[in-house]
Amino acid sequence: MSSQILSRSRNSEREFIVLKTDTKPKEKSSIVSTSDVFKIIGTVFPNTLLGEKFAKNAIIKIQSSKFCAMSIKIDEFKPFSEGITEEDVSIVIGAAKAINNICKNKKGVWGPLSFNIFGCFFPEKETEECLEIAQNIQDDIKKQTNKTVSIGIAPFPIIDFKKEDILYNAFQAIEHAAFLGQGSTVCFDAITLNINGDKLYQEGNIDDAIIQFKRAITLDPSNVNVHNSLGVCYAVKKNYKNAMEEFESAIKFNPLEVMALYNLGLAKLLSQNKELALDLFLQADAIDNNMFEVKFQLGKIYLEDKEYEKSKLYLEKALEINQDSVPALHLLGECYTSLNMLKEAVNIYKKAIKYNPSDAHSLSSLGYVFDLLGENPEISILFCKQSVEIQPENELFRERLKKLYFKQKGDNE
Repeated sequence: MSSQILSRSRNSEREFIVLKTDTKPKEKSSIVSTSDVFKIIGTVFPNTLLGEKFAKNAIIKIQSSKFCAMSIKIDEFKPFSEGITEEDVSIVIGAAKAINNICKNKKGVWGPLSFNIFGCFFPEKETEECLEIAQNIQDDIKKQTNKTVSIGIAPFPIIDFKKEDILYNAFQAIEHAAFLGQGSTVCFDAITLNINGDKLYQEGNIDDAIIQFKRAITLDPSNVNVHNSLGVCYAVKKNYKNAMEEFESAIKFNPLEVMALYNLGLAKLLSQNKELALDLFLQADAIDNNMFEVKFQLGKIYLEDKEYEKSKLYLEKALEINQDSVPALHLLGECYTSLNMLKEAVNIYKKAIKYNPSDAHSLSSLGYVFDLLGENPEISILFCKQSVEIQPENELFRERLKKLYFKQKGDNE
């Protein structure tokens, strides 16, 4: 992670690998195309609209001022690249029958959105009642197909969303449900918006991520993680004033929120307020003594302030946490050089070059330290020359090489 990237949240990834051993190989069912699934559903349910047509038509027909949309996804449903099996189609039809029966009883409308996702609308229904309906759907599909389904529920009205947005909100809630495991039901909320904002942020769509995080705060003004995420978006756009306001809001709701403390410190640092940044980094370090970014920034600040022993302490600890961080290796090399620990500096720069052979900074610094140690001038020149070839615009690298050439020339005269 780059030293200047602000931390947003700590996410855990869960991967499930299921090893199935069968005594006899199963015979493959015949394959049908994915498009045929809709045709089959249309045959079984001739009055049901399919895909986008269903979504658009349902919104037009719903006249009520309140309703809930529902998105239903069959879990563990992975089609073959060339199509899906007849067995899969029977599962889809079984799920469709269960959904159709419940929609009839609850005055809802439904339609397939893809081969394994269905959409529903329930006019005049509150979220609580839709939660009960969702449970009934899950139970009936389980009986019909022996499959679990994940369900996302989204109400209307909700903040500034339009009617045509609500089914997509329900789909986002399914993505939220994926974090909770198969067979989960999630109501669209601030966490759903935060997850979607995270996704947009990772895709580089910062402006839309900001919109989602703002909506999340409208739904849940005290959500610390959302304030932190919104602050990072502002900081990436170099709007440090708004960024700091969001980080401060997160800290107000939770004074021990280490990510917000670190991010506020980095925003202060980027705004040329090093003293306050140092204080915030120290606060963050007192809360979490195992955070690389905090150790790195503390080591960097102390190095700039020529407090080399303190810098050494924090940078060495930072590298214990993340041993292959080239920026941290650079700084520790500088720190060792300033402390006249030249052999240690050589080892650090060699390690950085091992991780990145094109690291001009370490190549130049290694040549410089070799010269201080009185090593063969040709070796020092070699490393410094390589650094200039990689970054010819760097004045420090050129100056070091120039001095080595003059020194060699003087020694030869």
